[in-house]
Amino acid sequence: MKNRRNRFLLYVFYKNCKANNDIKLINFPYEIEEFKPSLFKLKLTKYSNLKDFLVHIIFFISTRGKYKIIYVKDNDKIIHYSYIIPKNFRFQFMTFENDLHIGPSFTDESYRGQGIYTYILTYIIERFSSNGRRFYMMARENNFSSQHVIKKVGFREVGKVYKNILRIYKKDVRQ
Repeated sequence: MKNRRNRFLLYVFYKNCKANNDIKLINFPYEIEEFKPSLFKLKLTKYSNLKDFLVHIIFFISTRGKYKIIYVKDNDKIIHYSYIIPKNFRFQFMTFENDLHIGPSFTDESYRGQGIYTYILTYIIERFSSNGRRFYMMARENNFSSQHVIKKVGFREVGKVYKNILRIYKKDVRQ
């Protein structure tokens, strides 16, 4: 029987400053909006439930309001989002103060398979790269489609982390 900790194992992918040069940022048919949350507006859409609201409060508090959300819109419909989160106490595997974590990310089911996730990850890396900045991402062990895209844009797997009961991500030292 698996112990409770094993259910929360995630892959961690590490990225140096340069995006995969084979991916070009041209002819993207959708609008990209960079959203900077405030205490009174933590995201563009309505909260789906109390947990969704609390997650955004935690993001805001843990990052001191310094996270961003990249939205992709088809007209007024949000079809994708990716969070950009700076180093904070919840991501204890991040090394330097200017490192960024990308995620969570989501693409509307009816828009999957169009390269939106690949495009947006490349956009984020190019847009937010700075001297020595590293990008981190996580994907569940069984989320093979996300892992494929993450590796496609140039990330490499560097280990696993687990999420403890306080929602803090730590390196899995059992490897």
